[in-house]
Amino acid sequence: GPGVPPDEVERMSLWKEAKYREVAAESLRPLDGAVELVRAARQAGGTVTTHEIEQACFSRNDLYALRDLGDFVELSRGVYRLADSPAIAHLDFVAVSKRAPGGTICLDSALSRWDLTDLVPGEVHLAVAKGATRPSIAHPRTTVHVFAAATFDIDRVEDILSTGERYWIYSA
Repeated sequence: GPGVPPDEVERMSLWKEAKYREVAAESLRPLDGAVELVRAARQAGGTVTTHEIEQACFSRNDLYALRDLGDFVELSRGVYRLADSPAIAHLDFVAVSKRAPGGTICLDSALSRWDLTDLVPGEVHLAVAKGATRPSIAHPRTTVHVFAAATFDIDRVEDILSTGERYWIYSA
């Protein structure tokens, strides 16, 4: 078919540019629950899940808008952390544990946490009890191991960070 005339291409391009500006301006509008959402995230230690946000009656869209504005960073699918939260060791453990709250950090990851190895694992090792749902976590890189349900809780301890964030890990 015939090509689009150059003046029509330019008109369409200008329309798109105006539309993008409109969308950008709209995304910078004050968010209804933004202040309360940030306050709730701070009280939770800085890291929250989409599910936790919705359970607390905040809008998922407000969370996404705050992420787009740089107030939150996505640690893993559905796991967000306030961008200005203090740096913490083992942030990957927090992210994985938010995705799999019934799991336990194990093997090389636990040894590294307790300073019992010089190895720095390139992935998080997570144990789940036999019969539990096996999570699929691509980021941070995670290997899931299935442990016997009868012994799963032996030496399982909750590690609570200075920020109040927590995760389950096998003790040394």
